[in-house]
Amino acid sequence: MDFQTERVRLNELINSLETFLLGKFGDKKLICYGASSLWTDINRIVAIDDLVEFFVDGDSSRWGDEYYGLEIKSPEVLRDIDKSEYSVVVLAGAFEEISGILDEMGWEKNVNFFNIYQYIHIDREMSYGPINKFLRFLRTVPPEMMNVPVREDSERIGIVLNAEGLNFGTTYMPYEISLFLILKWRGYNVKLIVDRLHWDGDIELYEGHCAVSDYLRDVVIGKLEKLVLESDILYIDPVGDIMLSLEDEQECERIAEYSVRWSKWYNDWNSRFRSGNLLQNDFAEIFKRNLSYINAFFEKNHFDTINAMTALHKIAGVYYYAGKKRNMRVSSQDGMRGSTLICANGPASYGEDIPRFLEKMWGEIVNKDVIMDRAEQMWETRRGASSKISDMSFGEYIKLRKEKGYENISFQAPETELNRIYDVIIPMNLINDGAALGIVTIFDDIGQWLEQTLDYVIYKLKATVLIREHPSMMLLPSYMAKSELHTSYPEVLKQYKGNKSLRYVKSDEQINLYQYIDKCKVLIPWTSTVGMEAGIMGKNVLIHTNVYYENAAFACRAHTREEYFEKLEKCITGGEFLVGDKQRAYEDALRYFYFTMNRRLKTDFTIVSSFDSPWKFDNFEELLEAEGVNEVVQIVAENVPSVYLIEKQRKRLGEL
Repeated sequence: MDFQTERVRLNELINSLETFLLGKFGDKKLICYGASSLWTDINRIVAIDDLVEFFVDGDSSRWGDEYYGLEIKSPEVLRDIDKSEYSVVVLAGAFEEISGILDEMGWEKNVNFFNIYQYIHIDREMSYGPINKFLRFLRTVPPEMMNVPVREDSERIGIVLNAEGLNFGTTYMPYEISLFLILKWRGYNVKLIVDRLHWDGDIELYEGHCAVSDYLRDVVIGKLEKLVLESDILYIDPVGDIMLSLEDEQECERIAEYSVRWSKWYNDWNSRFRSGNLLQNDFAEIFKRNLSYINAFFEKNHFDTINAMTALHKIAGVYYYAGKKRNMRVSSQDGMRGSTLICANGPASYGEDIPRFLEKMWGEIVNKDVIMDRAEQMWETRRGASSKISDMSFGEYIKLRKEKGYENISFQAPETELNRIYDVIIPMNLINDGAALGIVTIFDDIGQWLEQTLDYVIYKLKATVLIREHPSMMLLPSYMAKSELHTSYPEVLKQYKGNKSLRYVKSDEQINLYQYIDKCKVLIPWTSTVGMEAGIMGKNVLIHTNVYYENAAFACRAHTREEYFEKLEKCITGGEFLVGDKQRAYEDALRYFYFTMNRRLKTDFTIVSSFDSPWKFDNFEELLEAEGVNEVVQIVAENVPSVYLIEKQRKRLGEL
């Protein structure tokens, strides 16, 4: 295969998809449900316009009109159509709703009516350029890779590769394979674990996505198999399943629940048109099925540690659970555009490396006073920062944060005279973002936590509450579904309408939260970084989740609901500082704040490769010398806490 043919070609993929669809239609004529403006876009992918006899559309004002030379009719004509001669192709986003209409008329999904709207994703979102560049990159891997001796002190490491990370134009394959090659080149006992299972791609993106992912994966792995030993690549296939325990099934259902929250929030292609309950049931079944195969694989193949992508949901969530169940360390990362969140032990966005570093390594740090001085300066900068965030787009905000540093920007409005003091402050997360997904609480969910807390504080203790939505919600891209409390749990707020004991601050409302924290008696976070800021300010921080700072000296952890309400009452009515030592709490809050604000590793070696964040490296030698690669190796292969290495990197780069 020469240089120009050794690549993925979009036309070949589209041709295979069109052949796949035509095989389903057989010799039947087609009726298109939905005279959509996307009709021409679809025909660039699946050229079926010559097979369509007419359109139907729910808009009665269009009945009788012509659309691309074909008549638009009422959907009612489908009741009397001969189903042995026709199939219906749906070109409308509301596929679930239309499915119900067609089902009632006697049509059968994926037998004589089909969703073609979903295929618009291929033309609009998928990115193949990074894969083709990576195929050229693999040509530069030294032939000596086959014969690198394994270090005796190395743990057995598995790098998990799944090609369904191709959602919305992104692919993790270049990163995962390169990480495997780097570790192998440096003598670690590493295997590439190629996941050939099918996950949620056919549900969330389009039917056939899994097949496209399989094709792309096999092209790349076919090239890789020529560079390493056969024994270096292991495969997880849908064989040898092991019966799941009740705990396994319950965990899959839990992962499915917050995977749906993520999908609905991120507005994944098909999930936006499907009910959450149906999507959750589908996810749970997929996760259970695949966990049984993953269990079978790990029964036969032992690893000390594995590396899986991103936060605690979907594929990564299942692998994280499977690893932890076997006492394997699970490292992960999540990042793009010059920096990455990376964690040696746990989901990247959780920050679990911070308490581990502070508990095991802080005592050995020689410049503690210097770090604490920087932490205080950072806090003062952060508290006093004032930028007109509300006037920015999400992209502008990200750019500003990158240029100035997170501590130099703030969502807080200028200080003003307070018209009311509130006893309890509740800062909301972007509850469907990575840091909040999969968080364990003593309550059943966020809604129950808020409902019971508000009832206890307002009605029993006669106290007051301020709830603050995460202000960055107002900057999110338009395609992301909003998830403020008033939209996701409206029933929680409904009973307090007009009640002056509760103030609810939406994301686009300008206030200075620090002023309210300064006067409050207790702050109750989910996983918010505001919890650390309140700790610095000497406030009670009541914790009911497994957020990474739950055991910090400034945090008051409740392990049961009874304990939670008991401590809440002490804060409000007793005026106690529950953790006792204010100086120790202040110093620990500063430490957590400092390392939380500085936990992004500077590197172009990140997991996302797409049109706007392409694969950066032309050859293997260039990658080995790239900024951040040495730190990634130590974090993944040697279990070194990421924040320790990030601090050393900042010093080496002259940023301190």
